[in-house]
Amino acid sequence: KSRLTLFPIADSGKIVVPQHYTFEEYLREKGYLTFSKTKKVLDPYVRLKLASAKFDEKKYEEDKEKVLEFYNSIGYRDATIEKDTVYSTIGGNLNIDLKVNE
Repeated sequence: KSRLTLFPIADSGKIVVPQHYTFEEYLREKGYLTFSKTKKVLDPYVRLKLASAKFDEKKYEEDKEKVLEFYNSIGYRDATIEKDTVYSTIGGNLNIDLKVNE
């Protein structure tokens, strides 16, 4: 969904409370004009997406395995996903929270 707003929806996580990236933090960091950091600070206000996707349960399970493979590759051999939650937000988006034990 595309979005342009002055008043973003403050969604709260089911497992973890999301930390919001403020404009002040953006300016304090060095290299603040990078694409990823600019996108991170603008995301609550502006989101441009050209296509939407449907939730695929099979692909979701494969992606959880890829998360564990990533943790294994950086040295966390006993990493496990303790809890996962899929839920809809107020704005009609789908959020996924994963609690990973390293």
